[in-house]
Amino acid sequence: MNQDNNQTLLFIHVPKTAGQTIDLVLHRQFPADAIYRVEKDIQGSYLAFQQMDPVQRAKYQAVKGHIPYGVHNYVDGPYAYFTFLRHPIERTISHYYFLKSKTGHPLASKLRDDGVSLDQLIELELDTMLFNAHTRLLSGVWYGPGPGQCTLEHLEMAKTNLRDKFKVVGLTERFDESLILLKWAFSWKDVRYHSENVSTSRPDRSELSEKTLSLVQDANVLDLELYKYGQALFEEQVKGHERQIGREVKKLRFANCVDRLTFPIRRHSVRTFIKNRHSEKT
Repeated sequence: MNQDNNQTLLFIHVPKTAGQTIDLVLHRQFPADAIYRVEKDIQGSYLAFQQMDPVQRAKYQAVKGHIPYGVHNYVDGPYAYFTFLRHPIERTISHYYFLKSKTGHPLASKLRDDGVSLDQLIELELDTMLFNAHTRLLSGVWYGPGPGQCTLEHLEMAKTNLRDKFKVVGLTERFDESLILLKWAFSWKDVRYHSENVSTSRPDRSELSEKTLSLVQDANVLDLELYKYGQALFEEQVKGHERQIGREVKKLRFANCVDRLTFPIRRHSVRTFIKNRHSEKT
């Protein structure tokens, strides 16, 4: 439940939109066992949540993961959605290179060992999340339509949901401002963070061929339109609060900087404490 109004927070995490960093921030707001994470076996863990005893399910104060809009149907009581959008071309490129570096994903060995390129992955339609992932999750159709089968109807469903059902629509490209909006919307206290799960091996968009960029764009036509719509919603959220948000962002960045500088000291102190405790016992 939310700290102020008993809402269950529902975070629709579109892959490669800073979701792991948000997970870190969520950790600062709720006990670890109060957050239900749909991860690893995504469809299996989501199904487990749906089939969970309602009393057990009510213990969770937040639900997050690569889940579709509609998870509120399995939540008793008030709820609030939020999500992050990212430019679809950047998101798709990051998604491919993240899969390539991940050992546990079913496609990882094919990408690394067989040398399947981003072009081939799209042309062979091997990963649904390369095709309008925002539209799929935010409309609620999820894995329903196959690659390339989302329609304008699904796009309109996603737009309607974003406009009417989401408390905060954040943008990965304006992460700090989005975080301040979340802080205000849900009365969060400590929103310090360090970036998590960042793909470091991916090339810049300018390094990719025109063919690759054209394939990525064609695979995400609906998402490109949805992203523009999300940008407009974001601007509506910040309108009239620019100065205050700017001040809050400066404070947040300073706190993050202090955190990064003092972390080695704190880590050393913890190790020293553990070492001393061990010496006392022996």
